[in-house]
Amino acid sequence: MSESTLLCRRVVGQAIKDVIRGTDRQKADVLKWLSTKDFEDLCSAAHIPAGEWKLRIAELFRSSPGMRMHYAKKMLEELS
Repeated sequence: MSESTLLCRRVVGQAIKDVIRGTDRQKADVLKWLSTKDFEDLCSAAHIPAGEWKLRIAELFRSSPGMRMHYAKKMLEELS
């Protein structure tokens, strides 16, 4: 995997971390970011399907705290 791909995956991973432990502002920023072309472009560069990851990250907001941590951990492992 190229360094640029890894960097893009780390950015997506940081968004996931912001959802589970970020400030209210960071969480709001992630929600806004999910609907931008920048998110789609970054996912493309990270070689992950934008539509699927958008849904998965959005689902973290609706999950219970315990399930949120479980799903986030799995997602972060997939990005590694």
